[in-house]
Amino acid sequence: MKHKFLDKKIPTLIGILIIIVGIGLTTYLVKGDSIFELQASPRQNPENIKITNVTESSFTVSYSTDDSALGTLNYGENPASLNNLVLDDRDQLTQKVSARNSHSITVKNLKEDTNYFFSITSGDESYLNKGSAYEIKTGKAIDKNPSSQIPISGKVLLPEGLPAVDGLIYVKILGAQDLSTYIKNDGTYTIPLNSLRNSPLDDFYSIDEDDLINIEIISGNFVSDVIVTKSQINPVPTISLSGNYDFSEDTTQLEETEAATESSGTFPAFGVKQDVIEPEITNPNDGEEFASQLPKFTGTAQPNETVEIEIHSDENITDEVMADEDGNWEYTPSSFLSEGEHTITITTVNNLGIIQKITKTFEIPKAQGQAVTNTPTPTPNGSPTPTLTPTNTPTITPVITATITPPTTLLAAGNSSVAIAAIIGIIASASGIILYLYSRGRKSI
Repeated sequence: MKHKFLDKKIPTLIGILIIIVGIGLTTYLVKGDSIFELQASPRQNPENIKITNVTESSFTVSYSTDDSALGTLNYGENPASLNNLVLDDRDQLTQKVSARNSHSITVKNLKEDTNYFFSITSGDESYLNKGSAYEIKTGKAIDKNPSSQIPISGKVLLPEGLPAVDGLIYVKILGAQDLSTYIKNDGTYTIPLNSLRNSPLDDFYSIDEDDLINIEIISGNFVSDVIVTKSQINPVPTISLSGNYDFSEDTTQLEETEAATESSGTFPAFGVKQDVIEPEITNPNDGEEFASQLPKFTGTAQPNETVEIEIHSDENITDEVMADEDGNWEYTPSSFLSEGEHTITITTVNNLGIIQKITKTFEIPKAQGQAVTNTPTPTPNGSPTPTLTPTNTPTITPVITATITPPTTLLAAGNSSVAIAAIIGIIASASGIILYLYSRGRKSI
């Protein structure tokens, strides 16, 4: 009888004990946040965020991400209403957002001396500055013409000699504002200086021969610091990441860099002046007649540069387009032009970063078949008012104003042993339940 009693009771007790241990272990691990802990992945977090190129009507936000990520910016005059969307400078032409590690976003057409607020969207998440929108104030308009200064230009190579294609360039000059740009697909970069301002942003800044120009180059995990003087900025000697260079005093580095670039043919040697490549209006020719009241204008400019367009006649039209990767641009007005003589003026930078204006005249003839009589014919009141359609304005979508937790992972790094222990606890609980039910079944028998 005693053995039968033990046969019936021991499995039941063991089963209950296993259940208690399993449940206790699992509960402890879950309450201790050791398993299923949601941790943010920092790989798409914006890092090294900088605001540069501030004028009375624009500013640039740049940053890097460890992983390749989509990047956009939302801004507004009210931190609670960031409804204006801006794409990366390199996405303006296609209006399609592309993933990259370096991000450069320029906000344009702003009011002078005005506070603006913005958030950054990286991947699917919106990022703020410690829970609040980032803030920047535009400069005041300067009532004089800027000085004519040649731009900073150069080329960046990876350690293996290939062009660096995804990177950022920062320029610092004591007493002047901070500037930035991105590295183009061929490894080159250009930073115009003709509108360079001083640090308070209330006046233009002319670079002196004795000024030291500090250039920081960031491309992936590579960083290079370069120091040059005014006489060495166009072009800056080719930079191989991730070395540091001081060309202001060390002529040995400069001579070595010149020899390397001359032998490789990858970039003009230091001191070689570049020919000016001026923007053009290829259609129409000066004085040409168009058959249509909606003429198509074409021309050339620097690749991916903005071309401002003004048409002067009975209707004054102001608009802008962006040249494609080959430097070609085209434009058709959104409303009919009146008959008679007109002028078209384009404003854009040349290959040296200097702003140029090109003007041509053209004519819209009278429509074919129009009767010419001495009897006055009624005319409409006023002429059609052109509708200005911004060329590079993507669809505006409301921004998420709350800070959103970045993407999460199921298991925190380094917690695999804890996960295994938790799984063992779950299995133990299940085994205890099975053993308990089995013992109860035997007892009923």
